[in-house]
Amino acid sequence: MGLSVKFYLESKVKGDKGKHLPIFLYIRRKGERAIKISTDRKCNRGHWDVNRCRAKARWPAAAELNGFLSDVEEEVASQMHSNLRKGILTSKREVKDIIAKLSGKELKRINLISFAIEFVEKSNFARNTKKGYQTTINALKEYSERSRKILDFSMIDLNFYDDYTGFLWKEKELNDNTVGTHIKHIKTIMNEAFERDLHSNLKFKRKGFVVFRKDSDSVYLSESEISSLLAIDLRSNQKLERVRDVFCINCWLGLRYSDLVRVTKDKIIEENGMTLLKIETEKTGQIVRVPINPKARPLLEKYGYNLPAISPQKFNEYLKEVTAIKRAGLDIPVEITHSRAGQKVRKTVPKYELITSHTARRSFATNLYLQGVPSQHIMTVTGHKTEKAFRAYLKLSDMEKVREIDRHFKKQAEMFAA
Repeated sequence: MGLSVKFYLESKVKGDKGKHLPIFLYIRRKGERAIKISTDRKCNRGHWDVNRCRAKARWPAAAELNGFLSDVEEEVASQMHSNLRKGILTSKREVKDIIAKLSGKELKRINLISFAIEFVEKSNFARNTKKGYQTTINALKEYSERSRKILDFSMIDLNFYDDYTGFLWKEKELNDNTVGTHIKHIKTIMNEAFERDLHSNLKFKRKGFVVFRKDSDSVYLSESEISSLLAIDLRSNQKLERVRDVFCINCWLGLRYSDLVRVTKDKIIEENGMTLLKIETEKTGQIVRVPINPKARPLLEKYGYNLPAISPQKFNEYLKEVTAIKRAGLDIPVEITHSRAGQKVRKTVPKYELITSHTARRSFATNLYLQGVPSQHIMTVTGHKTEKAFRAYLKLSDMEKVREIDRHFKKQAEMFAA
């Protein structure tokens, strides 16, 4: 078929014979223009045999290089003959893949998204943390497709930051906190790739690469509101009854939902005269011991200390139905503030719209704090590492904060009077 597969040194570079030059594969078919493809190998003129199209035998590296070139020649010729029998032409991509395979190289290109996928898959992150990173990866994929850009590590600079945050705000209609979470994940991924010597770009560490964070408009339920919710007769709807019961139990246990659904009878222990729930938290791997609140005991016994497993999505969906019931008294108006691209929008919604599975954990911490339990004691159960983080977690109204100050003044007065 008039096929020629040969190797030549780069001919355009003149001068020093000791200079290493690229070796190219030339494929010629009779009546067609030659195809030139890089082999990603080099040799200098002094060690190259022009007539044999191979390195001279006396060069120490010749045996390995010539073996590689012969393998490429054989495989390329075989592929071309096979394709010709099928009536198709061999593409340049096929030849490049053969060279890459014989070089032992990865055929895929490592960029921000491909590395992020591998990083998250191999990480020891908790399940929910992985889900958060996957959401960031999905958003990056969508941005990459819309902008028609392959996100190389070198592209992650302030120009990318401005364009990407604009995409998240305008196209995805995300609020500042969610955008901040995406940026936080990207910074973590970029830092991990830098530590592995995959790039040298440190522009993501500049001050302008801001991670937005604003206290969320979350709420808590007071003890009286929990009692009102528990008093609703839901025997005709077991689905809602189970969700209400599990929510109220957690108002007295204070667990993350990922830990709450793992509560079983074998995790209830007797220790030093106390009945405790002992559990290893999924998110941090920390062992926590939670005293069983007497108010929670009847509900725990109702389910044999084995709480029904409900997916987080369904739980929050049914919880909205329960808390929206008029008798629950959770339709009181609450003013919330949304922030998008730094612009604040205020609106008023009924309290039940803000209630999620996580509200129970906030209610646990806030109610204990208002009852005078020291912060450090509550943090032992909730797992907060710092007082600052714990304080931000509490959901005290302005009046409750004023009462805190008033209580402090009264204690001081009592001390001086004594």
